[in-house]
Amino acid sequence: MKLLTSLITAVSLSAGFAFAEDKSVTVKCIAGLRYDVTEIKLKVGDTLKLTFSNPDIMQHNIVIVQKGAAAKVATAAMALGAAGMEKGFIPESDAIIAHSKLLNKDQKDELVVKFDKPGIYPYLCTFPGHYVIMKGNIIVE
Repeated sequence: MKLLTSLITAVSLSAGFAFAEDKSVTVKCIAGLRYDVTEIKLKVGDTLKLTFSNPDIMQHNIVIVQKGAAAKVATAAMALGAAGMEKGFIPESDAIIAHSKLLNKDQKDELVVKFDKPGIYPYLCTFPGHYVIMKGNIIVE
């Protein structure tokens, strides 16, 4: 059976087909309000398992948004004001694809997202003031 699967994969790939995959990536906060990974490349149909880790003393989250929506979501998060902490600085928005919890030092969270359309999907920290520097892109081709 393994040989048959290998042959099918080899034939399909040579015919120009690509299979969707599961891709695991860990993103951590680093000094200077940054993520250590600022670009993730996927193929259409891939499922991303993103583990977000916060070794920093400041609180952070990671929010994946629709193409072109990073500034809009960051602005909405800041507008939460005092209620922001309670909501993890996650505003109500259809532009949000997935998000972690607001993490304290040494906490982790995991997101699993399938990408069915090509494009550039930004991710950012929506804690007030962090978005300006703390961001990256998921590139789906």
